[in-house]
Amino acid sequence: YYLYVLTAVLAIGVKNQSGSRMCFAEMKRLRPQLQRASQSIGRPKISREFVASSTCGIRRLLHNHDLKKWDPDSRTWKFTGHLEWFSGTIRICHKEATGIIELDMGRVTQSRFDGIEVFFAPAASGFCGRRYVNIRVKFLIGFSFQHGPEAFNVTELKRFHCERCGNSIEMSTTDGPQVVHCKCGFPVTAKKQTSDKL
Repeated sequence: YYLYVLTAVLAIGVKNQSGSRMCFAEMKRLRPQLQRASQSIGRPKISREFVASSTCGIRRLLHNHDLKKWDPDSRTWKFTGHLEWFSGTIRICHKEATGIIELDMGRVTQSRFDGIEVFFAPAASGFCGRRYVNIRVKFLIGFSFQHGPEAFNVTELKRFHCERCGNSIEMSTTDGPQVVHCKCGFPVTAKKQTSDKL
């Protein structure tokens, strides 16, 4: 399990830095072994480790024990640690309990090869149905024996336009007003803009 998880973290990379292509290939090779191991362990669906926002090797992992608690009102996990948000595109979401998000390739390398597939539960996330295919989302990543990388707190990303240069910026509007600075330096506020469907 930990060999797979550590390899996956190196394959994913960190902000502004591509992951390792060699680790990506190794991660794919280790996946069947992880699935076989899931048959002989209790509660294989539980994500035991999560990707933190730290950039320091093993500190990129946070154990789930003191990290999260279930919120019955919003039906989402409330995380207490400093976890990293990732972005990707929903590829499969037709079944209530089984879906796939393709992690953005920029998180791995610039090379042309299959992306990292992240499991998620479409019904629990509110993205169940064919109309959500190709929707852009942000999410947290945990690792389980059964699914490997799994997405939590999946949130839709909307596209907003910079009034100065016209560039598009992706933001989530679920956490209230957000201000992000465009590459040109102009502040773009999610609340004041009209989003485009992706």
